[in-house]
Amino acid sequence: MKTATAALRGTFDDHDSLVQNDPVGKESAPRSRPEDDDRRLLTRVAAKDTQALTLLYQRYAPRIGRFLGKVLKHYDLIEEAVNDTMLVVWRKASEFDPDRALVSTWLFGIARHAGLQALARSANGACSTPATGEERDHAELEHTDNPAATILGWELGRELTAALEQLSPEHRAVIELTFVEGLSYSHIASVMDCPESTVKTRMFYARRRLAQILSHLELESARAYAS
Repeated sequence: MKTATAALRGTFDDHDSLVQNDPVGKESAPRSRPEDDDRRLLTRVAAKDTQALTLLYQRYAPRIGRFLGKVLKHYDLIEEAVNDTMLVVWRKASEFDPDRALVSTWLFGIARHAGLQALARSANGACSTPATGEERDHAELEHTDNPAATILGWELGRELTAALEQLSPEHRAVIELTFVEGLSYSHIASVMDCPESTVKTRMFYARRRLAQILSHLELESARAYAS
């Protein structure tokens, strides 16, 4: 069986190969059917179609919740930020520009701002309930059809989960958006509101730090097993 570090390295290497084959570091393939569906839904939302908003919510709320959970870590804050995100989508769907971003990029950008606002409100004294392990596991199970999510959530197991918890929120977000959501560096830069070079730098340090943490965790596990 692969160790967590080896499996993680393989995932990174596969991603690097894709980036190297795309000299501009952006998606060059034709737009996918899910993206076309997302755009049609968003067009309907802009026309104030509540059913379309419900469908968009069902499609993205679990993914946005998991993304926000890397930073907020409290169930009520996550739920609040997800709902705030969809409220903004309802109000501003007509402002979406398909020539500038994917629907997912636009949604995650809104979610990031909603998460920061929820975090600020919490720091000002609002109480919050820590998300339970069962709630986090349920969020991961909802995406086991995504190979990257499976790798991050289950194949690498508790070691990777513990390692990710030790990264900064910015580094965790880059890992999540790259390997779970499948966004390019350029789209992550749009979500995180920073230069693409900053995304690449964060990825470099996140990868290096994860390798160090995982190696340490595996050494501790080996020692515990030997004793």
